[in-house]
Amino acid sequence: MTWSDSSNPFLTNRLRVIPDNLEPRSWKKPPYTLQGYRVGPENGIKFQVSQIFRQMVHAGVPGDEETFCLMIMGFAREGDTNSVGLTLRRVWGIDVDALLAIDESEMQPVKPYALDSPFYPSAKLLHTISHAYSINNDLPTALRAVDYVSRQYNIEIPTSVWNELLEWTFILSKRRYGSRVEGDGTTIGQLPPPAVSNLWNTMTSAPYNIRPTMQMYDKYICSLLQRQRFGEAKTIMSEARRQHIGYVRSLSRHHILLKTTLKHSHPVSENRMRDLQFLKIRVMRNRAYIRKWVRLLIFRASVSLKYNLNWSAHDLPRLLKGWNLFIPKRVDYPIATGHVRFWTDVVVDNGAQQRKWRVGYESRSRRFAKLVGKEFKAMHQPGVVSRWERRKGLGLGAQGGM
Repeated sequence: MTWSDSSNPFLTNRLRVIPDNLEPRSWKKPPYTLQGYRVGPENGIKFQVSQIFRQMVHAGVPGDEETFCLMIMGFAREGDTNSVGLTLRRVWGIDVDALLAIDESEMQPVKPYALDSPFYPSAKLLHTISHAYSINNDLPTALRAVDYVSRQYNIEIPTSVWNELLEWTFILSKRRYGSRVEGDGTTIGQLPPPAVSNLWNTMTSAPYNIRPTMQMYDKYICSLLQRQRFGEAKTIMSEARRQHIGYVRSLSRHHILLKTTLKHSHPVSENRMRDLQFLKIRVMRNRAYIRKWVRLLIFRASVSLKYNLNWSAHDLPRLLKGWNLFIPKRVDYPIATGHVRFWTDVVVDNGAQQRKWRVGYESRSRRFAKLVGKEFKAMHQPGVVSRWERRKGLGLGAQGGM
């Protein structure tokens, strides 16, 4: 319940603790997008979490790290950051208020726990802290607290936590427009537009050296395009495409391996089939990301650079040629003297690329199947020496000489 809707990308904005989201959750029948949890003194998520914890105490059930992480999330969902800070201070000795007010050297040390203690913090606590303060529109506190806890307890900040911080930096740095902006609370915790680039540079450089995921690339590229940083966006898009190509090659290898194990009735075929389906979905998602970036780049750059002849005469044609497998079926953009609209051969180009890949794939598959078939036969027939054994000098002759 406390993590409800946190993994739904369509409801991320609705998790923000602002009047436009918080008030409807107290209604008798809240809107569909706000039905994940309730707020209020009687049936709110904070009340339920506190009640369950009291029952655990009366029953003598000991808590652990996850128990208090869930409590923190229950408090944070209703905007009670004071209780969040109090829980961190009582359980782990983490004084968030002092962290923001004074130098770390003047702070009280955190509570020491043995590595096998149920209270020793892990990446779970880092993720909880990042989410709790981010949904309360306080990203600077989330960044400081996550960094502090990771250093004090020697916990490596995982990619999932960086993804959480980057996503909320992207959300809080968006410019809000309209007549309801001041009343709905969407400007609370507003960050400057370059905040996404600053966080990106921090996490991809020393000492963190995080390898971004495609989801991270999506947030960063969309931020660059919104700020009309088209040159930087194309550079980052090229990096993301190289990562996508790596995933495609991994998919090919798993496909060949699966065909080989199916042919020999290998017991791990079901697991490889599952992994293959996951890889296919990931490649499809990555292609959807890249198509979106190309579409946004064409549209936003064409509007902003409408009177720039270099864009319409040189840069855009090169972009269409270099990204021909990801461009829309119909390209439509304005120029200084009118409007340009034409239909592309993206379907034909993708079909030709797939046929080219299939020919190479079948050739690689036959070679790989032949090799694996020999190894499989060597493992199941006595007296047959595999190529690996011959390389290592473990053949029959070697065994007989021992």
